[in-house]
Amino acid sequence: MARARRLVPAARFVCADVRAPGLRDARFDAICSYYAIIHIPREDHAALFGRLARLLKPGGLALFCVGAEDLPYSAETYLGVPMAWSHFDAATNERLIEAAGLQIEWTERVADTGAPGAGHLFVLARRSAVSAPRCAED
Repeated sequence: MARARRLVPAARFVCADVRAPGLRDARFDAICSYYAIIHIPREDHAALFGRLARLLKPGGLALFCVGAEDLPYSAETYLGVPMAWSHFDAATNERLIEAAGLQIEWTERVADTGAPGAGHLFVLARRSAVSAPRCAED
């Protein structure tokens, strides 16, 4: 984060657990999740994309790195640390992101050089610039 702060000194950066409550909706202009979602159980991904979409201001951007193949669960020691992976295939991830209310603007599949045949899907998505109308309370 030090490099980001140095390159964009006027920006405010937040490092937090995306699953934890406490951040208010429509707070961020952009969200970047690089190689994090793939380590969260995939059963939580639909709710997570919904939460991330709500955290964006209308018109806000999200850059996600998600799985490109179906992988219900895998665990091993990676660089000396216990690590778990869990993700859906690319098409399912795209459907989940769109179902969360984000419009996909760009995707690119990138091979995982450490795991032949595996890869990641990078997705740039935008929250609609128009906020949903609020219903009057009874």
